[in-house]
Amino acid sequence: MAESIKLSDYVMRFIFARGVKHVFMLPGGGAMHLNDSLGRCPGLGYVNNLHEQACAIGAEAYARVTNHLGAVLVTTGPGSTNTVTGVAGAWLDSTPVLFVSGQVKRADLKRDSGVRILGVQEADIVSIVRPITKYAVTIEEPESIRFHLEKAVYLAQSGRRGPVWIDIPLDVQPRPSMRRACKAFAPRLLRKMMCSSASRSRGFWAG
Repeated sequence: MAESIKLSDYVMRFIFARGVKHVFMLPGGGAMHLNDSLGRCPGLGYVNNLHEQACAIGAEAYARVTNHLGAVLVTTGPGSTNTVTGVAGAWLDSTPVLFVSGQVKRADLKRDSGVRILGVQEADIVSIVRPITKYAVTIEEPESIRFHLEKAVYLAQSGRRGPVWIDIPLDVQPRPSMRRACKAFAPRLLRKMMCSSASRSRGFWAG
């Protein structure tokens, strides 16, 4: 049987394995499992701030000073939207920062219901930050966490660097993630797709 690990533990161990020493965070109920896993991850420290904007700007400064990846952990709703100024700063200054946010349970996501909010303090943060990030996604399947984390960090640190966002619903955070069953991200396939797209673009304009 493949070894399993709590998804929130996997996320924090992944961040630590990428050489990050400190995560800038402000705890909230929507990220409770992620908060707990951060506190229990050996070797990974955290910097508590009084406002999420400070988390974002602090992580951006950390990334610029260390010339490495910065990391932020915030909760759902206003906890996420409060970071937007810092996200924009990382985007404009080409600074690699990984933002991880809690989100309402999957059953409480408004989706295409026509209402503005369904879950408690829900905000569609992925749609909000997508124009100012290199990658932004909500994790709805626990088995996809490795793929999306690897893709996000690869994009954050490749080419023109910049911020990325991983949004994790509250009921996904404690789910077991099967290590061997998790699909890995293959950068070479992405590069092949990008080259193919570029070739089609050149052919279009040439024609």
